[in-house]
Amino acid sequence: NDNQIDSNCDPVYQHLFTRCNTDESLALLKAAQLELDEASVFTIHGFCQHVITQLAFNSGFAMSLNLGNDTSDLYLQAAEDYIRKVSKNEDDFRLLAESGWHTPERLLLEFNASIKSTLTPLMLSEQDIELAYQRQLDESPHTSVAYVKTLSQSVEDNEGLLVEQLIKTPAHKKERPQELAALKSWLRSCADSGQYYLPPPEAEAFVKGTRYARNSSGVKEILTPIKEFATALKKVFGEKDKALAKVPVFKLVIEAIAFIKGRVDKQKKQLGVIDFDDLIRMLADEVVKPNNTLVPELRKKFPVALIDEFQDTDAKQYAILDAVYPNASSNSASQTETDLSNDNEERASARVSALLMIGDPKQAIYRFRGGDIFTYLKAGRQADYRWVMNTNWRSVEGMVKAYNRLFYGAPVASNTPTDVFGFDIKYNPVEFTPKAAAAKTPLRDPAAQRSAMNYVSLCLEEKENTNIMRRKMAQWIAQEIYRLLNEAQFQLDNGETKPVKPQDIAILVKDRTEAGAIKNVLQQKGLACVYLSDRSNLFASAEAKDVLRLLNGIWHANDTSNVSSSLASPLWGYSPQTLIELLYHEDDTMWDKAMDKVLSLRDMWLQKGCMSVLLHLMQDSYVPHADNVERALTNYQHLAEVLEKASTTHQRPEQLLDWLNKQIHKPESDEELTLRLESDSQLIRLITQHGSKGLEYPIVFVPYAT
Repeated sequence: NDNQIDSNCDPVYQHLFTRCNTDESLALLKAAQLELDEASVFTIHGFCQHVITQLAFNSGFAMSLNLGNDTSDLYLQAAEDYIRKVSKNEDDFRLLAESGWHTPERLLLEFNASIKSTLTPLMLSEQDIELAYQRQLDESPHTSVAYVKTLSQSVEDNEGLLVEQLIKTPAHKKERPQELAALKSWLRSCADSGQYYLPPPEAEAFVKGTRYARNSSGVKEILTPIKEFATALKKVFGEKDKALAKVPVFKLVIEAIAFIKGRVDKQKKQLGVIDFDDLIRMLADEVVKPNNTLVPELRKKFPVALIDEFQDTDAKQYAILDAVYPNASSNSASQTETDLSNDNEERASARVSALLMIGDPKQAIYRFRGGDIFTYLKAGRQADYRWVMNTNWRSVEGMVKAYNRLFYGAPVASNTPTDVFGFDIKYNPVEFTPKAAAAKTPLRDPAAQRSAMNYVSLCLEEKENTNIMRRKMAQWIAQEIYRLLNEAQFQLDNGETKPVKPQDIAILVKDRTEAGAIKNVLQQKGLACVYLSDRSNLFASAEAKDVLRLLNGIWHANDTSNVSSSLASPLWGYSPQTLIELLYHEDDTMWDKAMDKVLSLRDMWLQKGCMSVLLHLMQDSYVPHADNVERALTNYQHLAEVLEKASTTHQRPEQLLDWLNKQIHKPESDEELTLRLESDSQLIRLITQHGSKGLEYPIVFVPYAT
């Protein structure tokens, strides 16, 4: 373009264009493109294995070591040995059994990360636990000693009003004066001593909400905070008691971890076997040794390393990278030392090496992926240069501002952020760009009280439980979605608008229980939705049991009871009235017609397979019994395909029916046998918070966020 760059081009490209020589840069890019395939690409485990095998002499590792892809048998055997040992002490075994950790499999499942970690578990003492919960109460604004003093003073100052409003009748005067005295004594003892005590029953009785729920004299405003304080106190004390009760069993767990680690290490040495975790540990231990020959050899072989998805790097993995590729300050220090020792080659190799770490700090919180937020923070502090992607290219300006305000913990303009996260984790405000994807089609909502980010708070009334609250939240969401579909619109570039569609809306949930609560209410309101994170097994569905009854009746056509059970399937399409005539009133004409169908389908099964039978019934006579027709149809079709595949190894119908019966009662954990999505087009999406990572939706609800 006449050596000009488009003004709408990415700012990074514009900067590079103005700073770099065009011809030289294009030549470098072309060379890089051609030579890309020559770069070594490793996983972290593959890199460690390469070092240990290719650089065995420098690494000092035994050349006879064998890499075992699966050492789970060694851990299981060690866990079995520990359970056998602890079972000799009845009290210790009972402690493990009460927590469900008394079998080798459960013990390994629960503490697998600790067993395979190189760190030593640390357990708090009973005194530490007491102090931790005391500190928690002290630091909370609604349970601190200062707050308790205000509550105590409020009761003292308003004692006359409390007596006047709540101690009126002779029945009241019998018990309530003692209850009020107990309340005052309890608050005063907490305030004066700086310690926390559970409220006596008399004090709890006096602040019972039903006594003043409709009182407008000011009593409610005095006693409600006291009731909430008592509730919070009981909750914390309950958590503390649970933690203290776990101390004895966790002592056993720490003993078990040490036992299993020691036993497995011993077995590995005897067998000359290492696993992937050992690869990283061994290499990390080797590269930090002073004056080792492995580090300069690695730096010479791979002078530049680029680590993608760095947020998934743990402490041991980073120790390897940090030793091989020291930062500039480390290089400076090493230059002085190497000058003294005339080690010019080492100094030169350190100076020309580079480590580039590419990662997303927000994803470093995912422990299940191996992420370690503290390793990420350490690497960030040690880096010589840091480049950040501080512009949001997805969201509208209002959402970016709301996001900044939430995580900054204070108005951004104040330049005094609140420590929202702790652990010295800072939040850097994000920039908005008019070129963001969502900015091209902003949402226009006529409701004046709606913003880009909205908070909805529902409070539990007396005698309401969390299930009622979930349903209320789901009903509010359904009403809000209905309003958005009818009132809100997206603004297009050409000035026109388009309505909000169901597929523009996503609802993030924690698990299947929350998804079920939302889905039921949405379907009752006529709002079609799909749960994208459903991992239920196909054979646990009602359709699987129905297909078993259906095929059983068709194959065993000479058994009247099996045929009768089969005819009740919605795939036959018989109405309840027809079934009454057919089975209860024993209409012979109808029965003969039904049997003709059964026998013809039996012949079809023998000639074309059971998939043909199911598809024929779905097309010819299926009448759904339930509301969720699409879900049922998807399951029937999926079952037909699975049975057709299974019939290649279970060729006789009796064998296939036996296999289907076993699957229903003890299903296999196979990805292919997981429920398929009935549909995701034109539907509201329900998805777990983890499953939504990386996805974009114009409108998002996050119910049950607390």
